[in-house]
Amino acid sequence: MEDINQKVSYLKGLMEGMDIKKDSKDGKIFGAIVDILDEMADEINELQEVQGEIEEYLDNMDEDLSDLEDDFYDESECCDHDHDEDDDDDFDPDQDYVEVVCPDCGDTVCFEADILNDEDLIEVTCPNCDAVVFINDEELAVEDADNEDEDEDDL
Repeated sequence: MEDINQKVSYLKGLMEGMDIKKDSKDGKIFGAIVDILDEMADEINELQEVQGEIEEYLDNMDEDLSDLEDDFYDESECCDHDHDEDDDDDFDPDQDYVEVVCPDCGDTVCFEADILNDEDLIEVTCPNCDAVVFINDEELAVEDADNEDEDEDDL
């Protein structure tokens, strides 16, 4: 926008070069117009500086938000679409996945099938509502089945 400031300066020079008296009717009008144009050029320059700062701030916020999204949201390989097509390194086509529907929110939760045979106690939680959707504890599953049998016998 320095171009506008240069043009306004050029107009001031033309006005002085034409010997237009500032006290005359024409001189007052031209002088007021040039002053207004000069103020407008300064305001436009200031607005452009502020806009540039805002754009830089928004770019930084966008990068920060992208980093947070990458950290917070777990990309799931078992859903029907790719979230990031460049992220094919994490997907193993030979790996089996298990899909479980969350009883609380109805969201589909996917996890590796290897968890089913893991000896450690592992709880799989829903990333949407944090409800436990699967526990790989055989003793707990046997106890639950026994409790259901006892409940049926009580009826």
